[in-house]
Amino acid sequence: MAPERSRLTWRQVVRFAVVAVLATVALVLALLKSTPQVARRTAAMGADPAAAAKFDERVINQIGNVLLDKSGGTRLDLEITEEMVNARIAEMVRDEEQAGKLLPPALRDLRVGFEQDEIVLATRLGSGLTSVTVSQRLRLAIEPDGRLTFDAVGTRAGALPLPGRAMDYARRAVAAERARLEASKADDKTVTLWRFLGDAIEGRPIPLGEGRKRIRLDGIEIERGILKIRGHRSDTPAR
Repeated sequence: MAPERSRLTWRQVVRFAVVAVLATVALVLALLKSTPQVARRTAAMGADPAAAAKFDERVINQIGNVLLDKSGGTRLDLEITEEMVNARIAEMVRDEEQAGKLLPPALRDLRVGFEQDEIVLATRLGSGLTSVTVSQRLRLAIEPDGRLTFDAVGTRAGALPLPGRAMDYARRAVAAERARLEASKADDKTVTLWRFLGDAIEGRPIPLGEGRKRIRLDGIEIERGILKIRGHRSDTPAR
């Protein structure tokens, strides 16, 4: 006589379904609440006068020196660390808030990280139990005309993949701040840095220089914690 097959009761089916739903919710929450390693590494990098001064001296001033050398003999050789760029961003945010401008959290908590072959933009939204770290990974490339381009290759909330439009809040915040600074005729260095940041998020080519004076990029290397850029002055032809 064949053994009688056991059957699941409706209560057992419901119990299993509830457990499956709860497990799925717990997994999603764990993915959302996780903080990327690059965000943990850069979270404490705030306004540091020494690091910000290094950014101005070794990045902004070096670009200016290359553009001013009409002979083209001065080479661009940048080594930008996470500490330098995050200190400079934090100082810009601090200066704005000291002047009475309340910036959105998307900008106040913005951090930049350098991973192997990628740049990571990360910021924290919400507070307490509702806080989430949103990040966007960018690949850098050199256009045929020597300009720098940023290509978004992934956006995440915690460890959960999101569509690219999830960074729209950051795009709008940066664009609004850039427009306000340009209208108020703020310091050129500050306006330029906000413009670079906005162009990077938007994925637009970034020219180094204005008018005919441009820097043609020769190479890019991104390692953990550091970005290296090489180039030289190459004037555009007169029209």
